[in-house]
Amino acid sequence: MMEWWRSWHGAPTDNKWLVIARKAGVVPGIVSAIAWALLDYASQNSNRGSIAGFDVETYAEFSGFTEADIEAVIAALRAKQVIDADDRLTAWDKRQPKREDDSTQRVREHRARQKALVTDVTEPPVTDVTQCNAVKQEVTLDTDTDKKREEKEIPPQKPRRSLPHRTPEDQAAVDKQRAIMTAYREVLAYPVANEGQENTAAKKLATMGYDPEQIAACYRHLKDDPFWKDKHLSLASVAKQIGAYRASSSDNGTGPTGQTTLTVTYPDGTTEDTQVVTHG
Repeated sequence: MMEWWRSWHGAPTDNKWLVIARKAGVVPGIVSAIAWALLDYASQNSNRGSIAGFDVETYAEFSGFTEADIEAVIAALRAKQVIDADDRLTAWDKRQPKREDDSTQRVREHRARQKALVTDVTEPPVTDVTQCNAVKQEVTLDTDTDKKREEKEIPPQKPRRSLPHRTPEDQAAVDKQRAIMTAYREVLAYPVANEGQENTAAKKLATMGYDPEQIAACYRHLKDDPFWKDKHLSLASVAKQIGAYRASSSDNGTGPTGQTTLTVTYPDGTTEDTQVVTHG
């Protein structure tokens, strides 16, 4: 088995990662890291070039990315046909040609040529003895090297977990998390500084049952407070305050005072305008 694989110049900053990142709702650096991990895994797979069995949970623990983000990137890679329907990296055979990587056939052909050369040397003149011996020695060394290659044991592959298949409920939870992140980006109005932390908070809010409109309303309410007016308000902070905000809005009988339109952009590029009720 090959113990290395080919990359290409510009791979870490390939422009196609920008498109994948937009579709998955993550920053491009996350896409680049996940793509690198998939390439490394595909190289070690018994079926080289296949990502079948890639362990999302373990890689999430190592990388610090959420499982939802990793799965979203893999889904976007499929949508852009970087990964085909058979779980293979589409350009693997092009970038990892066997004709160059597999030296076994070239070694055999070289050995056959040298053997033929030695066989043809009959009754060599005295002046050619040294040259003939050198040829014989070269054949012997090459044969030994090839024998070691053929006898080298290939270590057994550790079993790896397959990519999880999402249930409709799981997909709905992921979609809701992405919608919350999109709503947060809209009200934040500048780039998210810590995608990993904010995605975790979005997942928590989705699990708690809050929707993007409620979260956007809570964000605006908190930003009206002098304490938060000139400070960065993270989604994690919104998650801590939204319960009190909702309870307060309900207890004091504050009714809706107006509506604002929130445009939510989903990872697949579609948008949806949503009316958000604001409270006094």
